[in-house]
Amino acid sequence: MVRNYPTDLSDEEWELLKPELCAEGQRRRRGRVASAESVRACVNALRYLLKTGCQWRMLPKEYPPRSTVHDALSRWTKSGLLERINRQQTVQRREQVKKTRSPVRRSS
Repeated sequence: MVRNYPTDLSDEEWELLKPELCAEGQRRRRGRVASAESVRACVNALRYLLKTGCQWRMLPKEYPPRSTVHDALSRWTKSGLLERINRQQTVQRREQVKKTRSPVRRSS
């Protein structure tokens, strides 16, 4: 039985992130290609951890093992992927609300 949590990505949110997280030909350890489903499950687990503040060992069994989720987080952080996604999402959101692409810093 698969349980969905309120922190899980909606299909619309997943479609925005999928091109970055599941790039064509992207490989993980031992040469296996990461499936889109496993990547989405790791993102959902990270969102759950961040929202609830639970301990890693308390991650619900519906998500991948904590070592898998932690490895994904480490890999995405080291590669700068999370920073790039955040930057892209910020620019897109600012353009949607008709603001400049990045905040203007005013000198005092």
